[in-house]
Parts: sequence; C-alpha cells; structure tokens
Amino acid sequence: RPATGGRKSVGRVVGKNEDWHRHQDWARRSKYLGKKALCRMEVGFGDSLETHKKVGVVWGWIPADETGYSVEDEKTGVKKDVALWRVHLEEGDDPSDIFASAVVDAEEHELVSYIKDYEKKMKEEERDAGIIQ
Repeated sequence: RPATGGRKSVGRVVGKNEDWHRHQDWARRSKYLGKKALCRMEVGFGDSLETHKKVGVVWGWIPADETGYSVEDEKTGVKKDVALWRVHLEEGDDPSDIFASAVVDAEEHELVSYIKDYEKKMKEEERDAGIIQ
C-alpha cells in the first residue's frame, strides 16, 4: 500500500512479464506514456526501511475497472478501484542494483509526483552543469 498523509507516495515494484493489455486500443492512449519519471521505492532490510529513487519510463497503463487493485478513501473509508500506470526502470551499470530492469506500478497521483520529481531533477542538473562549466 502506498504511503499516505504527509509522507510521499511510494510505488509498488512488481514482476515485469505481464502483457498489460497492450493489444487493447485504450492501452495506447494516455498522456503519460513515454514520459520519464523519478520513482520512489521503499525496501525493508531487517528492522529498517530505506527509500530508493530510480528513473524509469512510463510504459503502459490499466484503467480502474481492469486492475483489480483498490484503495480505501481516507475520508469515507470506502474502497474503490484505481487505474495503474507501469513504469519500466532504467538499467544501470551497477550489477548490485536491485531495481535494474524492474517495474513500478503507480497510481495516477503517484505517477504525476514522479514525473514532476524527474523534471525537477533535470532542471537542477542543467543548472548545476551551467555553474560547473
């Protein structure tokens, strides 16, 4: 379950081999497809929980009535199905990278946050590169 309240949302890392209805016409229509995102994943090691960030590309999505994934509304307590977007994480050069070639499934509010975080990171890197040069 993603983090709620004052904490940032965290995507769920899942298996990569699902076809995600790519043959369906609606699966190819989303304003987020092809966008880069800076995903956050929480990993537990013993009693500690670490947050990791990794860049990925939005690859596909499933509408709410197809996902079978529901969340509870914090105000009403009512569960509702939600759409999910799949982000394929980029492969790195580090062989110990536990997220290499993994995917993250994100709800829309998480995905929007990840995309904004990526754009912010790129602007910061461009600014820093200008200072260094």
